Amino acid sequence: MTLLEQRLRSEGISAQNTAIHTGADTYPSYVCANVEKMYIANWTNQFAGEGTMRDFSIKHILAAIVAMVLLSACGQESETAETSDGATDTSAAQEANTETNSEAAAQIEARQAQYKKLGAAFKTINDQLKAGTPDVAAIQAAAASIPVETAGMMDWFPEGTGPEAGVETEALPAIWENRADFDQKIADFQAAAANLNTIAEGGDLAAIGAAFGATGGTCKACHDNYRLDD
Repeated sequence: MTLLEQRLRSEGISAQNTAIHTGADTYPSYVCANVEKMYIANWTNQFAGEGTMRDFSIKHILAAIVAMVLLSACGQESETAETSDGATDTSAAQEANTETNSEAAAQIEARQAQYKKLGAAFKTINDQLKAGTPDVAAIQAAAASIPVETAGMMDWFPEGTGPEAGVETEALPAIWENRADFDQKIADFQAAAANLNTIAEGGDLAAIGAAFGATGGTCKACHDNYRLDD
């Protein structure tokens, strides 16, 4: 038993109350509130009734000290809770940002994978048209794949998947600044690609070459304004 505890008990303060202010560094708020009120009210009433400092017993002085200790403990508890809440809010914001960046990165990756498929199809057609004996079947297969692979192209560019995502991409901010025009460019390309597929099915190499050139023209019209360094 500490000297403070002995003194408090000798002055008539119960063991239960003594344990409250001697057994821990911090206290629950309801303990702080109730015990603080009890000690301060008792001290104030006694001091007012006696009228002089000479009759002011050690019991009342110690009670005042205990009240101040409890106030300090409550302040520490409050500060700890505020710090904890702030850390939780910061952590939640960081997790949200990480999740958003992760989703943007996944979308950009998927978009780039589709463009690689598109590029492979274009290369096949271009190489065969330049060959001495073009493989018409290869041209037809490649031409048929383009409308399929680009059917959802307008959905490849959701908000937040430009340079601000922090992921390497050639998509320029102009895409989202002029979205209506960009979407029209995609529609023009899709129409040209569908026409190329139809022409390729006929097997006429000259006609295929012309349709292929027109399709490439729609790609360039989009790249000129909406793709980096093209």
